[in-house]
Amino acid sequence: VNITVGENTNLKGSLIAAGSTDESGVFQDKKVNGEAREAALGHKNLNLSTKTLTFENSTNTNYSSYNSMSAGASYSDTLNKEKNEHKDKTTLTTSFSTGMNYERTKTLATLGQGNINITDKENSDDTDRLNRDTTKVDKSLFKTTTGTSVDATLDTRLLTEKGQEEIRQEVKEAAAGAIGATAFVGNIITGNMDVDNAIKSYQDPYKTAEALRNNPELAATLDAFTKGEFDNLPKTKEALQTLANATGLNVDVLLTTITSYENAKGTTDQNLVALDVNKENRPDTLATLGHEENHARGGTNETLADMSGYATQLLSEVAIGSHDTATLNAIQFEMGAGKDTQTQMANQVFY
Repeated sequence: VNITVGENTNLKGSLIAAGSTDESGVFQDKKVNGEAREAALGHKNLNLSTKTLTFENSTNTNYSSYNSMSAGASYSDTLNKEKNEHKDKTTLTTSFSTGMNYERTKTLATLGQGNINITDKENSDDTDRLNRDTTKVDKSLFKTTTGTSVDATLDTRLLTEKGQEEIRQEVKEAAAGAIGATAFVGNIITGNMDVDNAIKSYQDPYKTAEALRNNPELAATLDAFTKGEFDNLPKTKEALQTLANATGLNVDVLLTTITSYENAKGTTDQNLVALDVNKENRPDTLATLGHEENHARGGTNETLADMSGYATQLLSEVAIGSHDTATLNAIQFEMGAGKDTQTQMANQVFY
């Protein structure tokens, strides 16, 4: 390549060279693998003749930004066959992201390899500062990327009292599952129970809840009793015995007021489960039942028994809550409060 300029040649962020791009797309005009450039790349030298040569680099700025937003909705409908009711759930999701990219680069004034003849060097720029490497024309000064992303999900049940109650019940179920699983692992690794009894102890709270879910009268009785609104102890004993039987335990349930004098809400000898019915202990009756059932299966660790009891109480509350309030109220109205003289006389055997 022959170039002749009578006056000044000015390179501003530009390239003058004789060469070609290699297989990777990089422009080259140097020797390759020790061979002459002409033989390796198939072209001749650069021959530049100019009176003066001046040059300067150019600075480039690249800026880009983005914003994106998306929204979606999902709907599910679950049928409760026992109550012939539909439970619907709508979930709204939104996603928003924003960001920017900022980059500054420099393009070097570059003169390739070859025969360079400058006749007036005194009025020319110092070529020692001129880039001669055609493979490094662009130089990155800095590059930065920033961004923010926000995702949100709304369960629309939060907007209604009924929906909020459904969510509370789901949280209770999840908590009971986690607590029960922890107790199961604890029973195994501490040797508190053999594997068979540990499995049964894990299942007990679910079997208790299933009995309450399948029997609205059972649920109404224990709901009123634990709230302190029902004082028929023979009927309550019968209900609690039904729950114990549902777990498969061969124990007799006894209601008493004696255990509270020993600072206990319940006790068991693995054949008999005694539950204290003093007013202050009634809210914890189902938890105490679960606690003592753990002991009845051979467990001796109080902390693990407490966990089983708490899982029993949470799942029982969910099971009772699965019944229509009007149905429970009707049953409770029919069975009365147990304050009548006949019921109170029957209660004396428990005191």
